[in-house]
Amino acid sequence: MSDVETTWRLLDYIAIDYAGAVSQGQISSPSEFRRAERVRRDGRRKAEGAAAEARTAGAADRGRPASGGDRAEGRA
Repeated sequence: MSDVETTWRLLDYIAIDYAGAVSQGQISSPSEFRRAERVRRDGRRKAEGAAAEARTAGAADRGRPASGGDRAEGRA
């Protein structure tokens, strides 16, 4: 499974789990909330990894180093 697929599944899980952890803006289940937070952190790491991978692949396609990118050179 790719990082993008994993991230999508983690976000879906959070959307479902969060409803069981929070009610009317208050934490109603601390254990569910902690689990949702843990999954959110994992999802963020996966999303950042997928973004870095995409930048690296894009830079390789353009024949440039990944750290430069279009924004660093003033192009959007």
